[in-house]
Amino acid sequence: MADTPLSKEAQLREHVWGIINVLQALFWGLVASPKRNKRILKISLSLTMAVAFTLPPIFSDFHGANPFLLGTVAIYMFPVKTIGGQLVATAIGLIGVLIALGYSNLVLFLAALIQDDDDENIVFGRRVFLWLSFVLISSFCGYIRSKFPRLYLGTVLGMVVNMFAIIRGVNTFGQTFRNFFYVMVFGACVSMVVGFVFWPEDHSSILRDDMIDGVKAAQSMMESVRWALRQDSGQEIDITSLKNAHSKIHASLREAGYEISVSRIPSSEFVPFDVALAKLVSAARIFNSAMRRRNRLYPNLRRRFEDLFPPATIHSTRTSSVTVVTRGENMSAAKETVDDTFVSTSEILDSMAQRIEEMFRGREVTSVIDHEKYWAKVNEIPEKWDAESSQRSVSSTRELEEAAYRDQVNTILLEMFDIVTDIAVIVEGMKKQRLTLWLPRKIYRETEDSATEEGGEASQDTIDPDEDEDLMLREATTRLDRFGIFLSDLLCSLRNSRHIKYGIKFAVVMGLLSLPAFIQRWYIWYEDLRVQWALISAMVAMETTRGMTFRTAGMKLLGALMGGFSAWAVMSIGLGHYYSSICLTPIIGLIVGCLVTNPKYMKAGTVFALAYNIILGVATVFPSHGNVSAAFARRILTLPVGVVVAMAVHLMLFPFKSRSHLVKGISHSLDWLHHLLFAIEASSQYPSLQEKFDDMAKKASSRVNFAKLLLPATVYEVSLSGHWPYERFERILEKVEDVMILVIGENDGIPVMARSGTCEGLRLKLLASLCNDLLVISHTLSARLFMPRNQSLSSSVLSEYQTFLSAKIVAEEVVIKRNFSDLGRLSDLVNEMNLLREDVDELITETQCPKRGLLPQLSFIIKKSRPATAVASMVDVEGQAFEEPPVLAVPYNDVRPPSRAYSLPPNMP
Repeated sequence: MADTPLSKEAQLREHVWGIINVLQALFWGLVASPKRNKRILKISLSLTMAVAFTLPPIFSDFHGANPFLLGTVAIYMFPVKTIGGQLVATAIGLIGVLIALGYSNLVLFLAALIQDDDDENIVFGRRVFLWLSFVLISSFCGYIRSKFPRLYLGTVLGMVVNMFAIIRGVNTFGQTFRNFFYVMVFGACVSMVVGFVFWPEDHSSILRDDMIDGVKAAQSMMESVRWALRQDSGQEIDITSLKNAHSKIHASLREAGYEISVSRIPSSEFVPFDVALAKLVSAARIFNSAMRRRNRLYPNLRRRFEDLFPPATIHSTRTSSVTVVTRGENMSAAKETVDDTFVSTSEILDSMAQRIEEMFRGREVTSVIDHEKYWAKVNEIPEKWDAESSQRSVSSTRELEEAAYRDQVNTILLEMFDIVTDIAVIVEGMKKQRLTLWLPRKIYRETEDSATEEGGEASQDTIDPDEDEDLMLREATTRLDRFGIFLSDLLCSLRNSRHIKYGIKFAVVMGLLSLPAFIQRWYIWYEDLRVQWALISAMVAMETTRGMTFRTAGMKLLGALMGGFSAWAVMSIGLGHYYSSICLTPIIGLIVGCLVTNPKYMKAGTVFALAYNIILGVATVFPSHGNVSAAFARRILTLPVGVVVAMAVHLMLFPFKSRSHLVKGISHSLDWLHHLLFAIEASSQYPSLQEKFDDMAKKASSRVNFAKLLLPATVYEVSLSGHWPYERFERILEKVEDVMILVIGENDGIPVMARSGTCEGLRLKLLASLCNDLLVISHTLSARLFMPRNQSLSSSVLSEYQTFLSAKIVAEEVVIKRNFSDLGRLSDLVNEMNLLREDVDELITETQCPKRGLLPQLSFIIKKSRPATAVASMVDVEGQAFEEPPVLAVPYNDVRPPSRAYSLPPNMP
């Protein structure tokens, strides 16, 4: 019995030490945790500090009438960015605050000229002036928010300042500065201090990891190519990791252009690396196109590398057994050289990854990148292949097609090796430096920035597919005519600008929600109910597209409910004491951090934190306004009002339907590809068209990139059409991009299809047929018609081209040494075009008969189209049938909007 107390004490001591060990393990686990866990902790700490500097009376009295703005700014500037990104975001937000304060004080000063006393009887003129001023600044902020998404934080904080300052200025005659500026600067400093002190992140480490991942992805892709060539069964390679790695590198370089960073290597030195990696992605896509054609033409055929041209197929009356043996030796030598080059490629990519790691971390450089030796080994491959191809005989169309396939694969394989050589030269040319503070590249506008924009996907704030092209002033003879054309072009641009339309919608929403505050003496209950929360709700919910507005509205409702319930729970557990609320806030901050660091629920997490901060603050700092339940009720009452008004205006006034604009973007990209192929076809007769190649290629690429940016927003649009074929549109965009790469090529300059080949007459005929295919597919998408039932003529023209070429080769007296890669590329293009036609045809059929839907997705009058005929027969109002004209390759000025960018010579038919 005497040992019992000691045993209990020992057990208690053991439990205490167990708890301490668990806490220590948790602490060190969090310290050594991944980046996301560290960001969650920083968010929790930032929210706790914001609440701690708001709720105590000593701070709330100092902050004045708007103490909750400290938490609002701290939440919008959560430390989830790098140090440079945090500085840029803080600068943008505070500049927006300063501009808003200057504007609001100017408005209040001018309003004081109308009336400067008697706050019990506000004259009508002062109220109208203040309301119009608020609507004006709302339209400006809406335009800036749509045109420059990077300035989003500045527009949001500026609108918060204006909505409180101007609405409260109805019966307040003094100027305002202290109530907004200092408290908002304090909130920005809270998040900045947390980001700088606790686990600071620099963009150089992110860029280092992305670069190494890109090199590893390139190495994996080259190994896949080697395996595919060994099997030679038409198996496509997986390039998803390579595309994702390139997207990350491009995004990192684009962000680095706006941030201050501390690194041993400036980000500008990696811009050529990004461009080279983009070329490697394009080359891999062309390789897969060749594999798809091989697999589609011969689905049951499986050949080994050395059996592509067996002796039985190449032996002819002119070929001796010595020639067969010689060609076998050449094939074996070519295979060994290619295998050795693949091994060297893997080794040199490993050395590049090691070199990047060493330079970023400041270690001694021990890796060796011998690009000259690698380049010499690559140069041996064409000699081996030339020796092999000089011995081959093509006596039939089948053999010509196989030779074209092999030459196309060999050409793109050499291109891949050349790109790897370029990357090796770039990495080897980098020099290790000491740690240096690098300013954003956008400040001094280096020439590499343009290469960055061309090498990767265009950013959202640089693409405007609705902008009108410059009008041709050739027919204008007087200054008045030229001015009229200029004015017409300007008005059309303003009418079609989605940014101006969004600015108008934003102003209408803000004007409607703020209007009650400017009605006589209504501002009293407006302020009591804190209807400004409805303005903030509408401002956050007003996205640029309809689908994203629906999604954000749902996220905002979810976040507000979670924030209000959390504030009520914290107040109930802490019995309303502010120090108890501060101690319980870290737990809420961890939940908020988990949401904010998840891209899918980031909006909900931000609104969660905002609602928690405001409801907890009102219930603690202003107890005379009611308890936490009353504050929660006011928040829930004002939230649906703002969201409903925002959604109603978004639906009725200039609705931006992302699904319709997605289809339009794909259609316009096909139009520009049609123009490019037509210009290539006609360039031999009109050489001046060659100057338009680059412009057409850029416009086609920009339309495709804009459609890819719109695609995620289409999922969230509410529609009666039921299932939205997201995956099918994704495949169509991939096919359009494959077609564009096959036409343009991997490198800048003259498009690949513009280079001359054999049998120019039939080749131009094939290009003309492909022009018709592009025009038919574009018209099918834009007009929502069924695809013509007849097959494309391109396959027939290609077969005619191959038959003619093989007959010409057989008719020769000697064996011709020739590379058929151009024929292989044309065959791949025809095959990709047929796949695109099939996908579009299936899309139209599926969208007209949607699953679980009441209306068709791409709605049109179905009775006007007969899917069983190549050309739809339509009936006019009098019952007389007439036929549509056939679809032909037409001059540029006969096609839809993109044709206005240029004109053909006057003598062209």
